[in-house]
Amino acid sequence: MRHPPLRSPSGCRTFAREILCGTLTKEIEMGEAKRRHKSDPHYGRPIRGLILASAIQHKDGSFSFSGGIDPQDLRHGLLFWDQLVWPDSNYLSADGGPDEKFLEDVKILSRPRYTFTNTMKDAEPIIAAQIQAFKELNGAKRGVWDMCQYSAALLSRSDEAAKEGGIQVELLNAIPVPDKDVPLNEILEFKLKRNDEFLALRTEIDSLVETINLAKDSHAELQRKIAQIDTACADALKISSEWKFPVRLSNQKATFDLKPFEVIAGSLAGYLGGTALGVSSALLAGIGGAVAAAKSSVKISADIGWKGLKPRKTPFAYVAQFNKELF
Repeated sequence: MRHPPLRSPSGCRTFAREILCGTLTKEIEMGEAKRRHKSDPHYGRPIRGLILASAIQHKDGSFSFSGGIDPQDLRHGLLFWDQLVWPDSNYLSADGGPDEKFLEDVKILSRPRYTFTNTMKDAEPIIAAQIQAFKELNGAKRGVWDMCQYSAALLSRSDEAAKEGGIQVELLNAIPVPDKDVPLNEILEFKLKRNDEFLALRTEIDSLVETINLAKDSHAELQRKIAQIDTACADALKISSEWKFPVRLSNQKATFDLKPFEVIAGSLAGYLGGTALGVSSALLAGIGGAVAAAKSSVKISADIGWKGLKPRKTPFAYVAQFNKELF
């Protein structure tokens, strides 16, 4: 059996220093990682970004443009995503207010500007700017980007949309969101303390379709995932009571493109029309007040897909609707 050569006393001291320095370096690195994890909610994981749009109203098949970002949508985006983008264009341009300026100053919101030469009307410039930003950002570096849609009908007008090429997962009366008047710094401070619960909820939604696609028993896996989403919704609702500011109850729709999920592409929407969420509904019933009669549920239905979208496991678009005041 061969042994390593003996070291001289000075060599032993040098060797010990090497070990000690290596250990200290690792401890310093681990301490820095813990500090970064505590101060940076998305340290060590892919950055999730949301591409916002100027506020749009959809009625009777037409759209009207009303300037800046809807303040409720802005707070929804800030709570669930790490970075926000609000595209600008030469066709339709809107100045942001104090909220947008604050988020630009703290490097959470950015405003790329796009120039279009083709003729556009109605809400087309807003859709085109969102799509252009999405194509540039999606998959870049370590980021995963989604689009915020004021209406499911908005993106469907784009040439990129593929009719019945996607799946929509809709959570009804299940998502707590800060009210539109809540100061943004309050939301950022809260995220530093309790971001894990909201990250867990978004992770459950993100992984739903992929998990079902990989399962041997798709129906059983769907029911299991719904139960996990229910628990994550209930956890988010529970910690909402800790907030010292008004909270609203919301619906959230997440749209998945079905190209990566050929196994279930033709049948997932037929699994489920709508299922009540027991834990979340029981929690809401115990809150009382304006939401006493609210019942949480999840609904899965067919939706648009995206012709040119690179295969991805997570949703590519979200629509949020805000309901009654929760606290």
